[in-house]
Amino acid sequence: MRPLRFEVTMAGSAGGPKIPFDVREIFGQAKPPVLVTVNGFSYRSTVAVYGGEYYVPLKKANAEAAGVVGGEAVTVTVERDERPREVGVPAASQAPSTASAATSATTSL
Repeated sequence: MRPLRFEVTMAGSAGGPKIPFDVREIFGQAKPPVLVTVNGFSYRSTVAVYGGEYYVPLKKANAEAAGVVGGEAVTVTVERDERPREVGVPAASQAPSTASAATSATTSL
C-alpha cells in the first residue's frame, strides 16, 4: 500500500491532525500502527479515534521537531507501519522483586 498524503490546517502546535479519510476502510482496522510524516519529520504512532473521527496523535516534541505552528497548513503522510513494536525493559525492572518474595512468604502462612 502506498502512503496516503493530505494537507491540514493545524488548530494548535500539538494535538494531532484529523485524517480526512476512512481509516478502517483503507487499513482494515480503526487504530492501525502507522508511520507519520509531518513537514518532512517522521515518527511512529497509532491512529486515534475520537468522536467517530480519525486523528494522528502529535506530541509536543514531535510538533516542535516538525516545525508545526498553529494556524498553518501542514502536509501529512500516513502509511501502515509493519515494523515490530519493541519496548525495552528497564534494568531496575529486570531484577527480582523483593515484594513478590514477601507476598509468597505471607500467603504460605
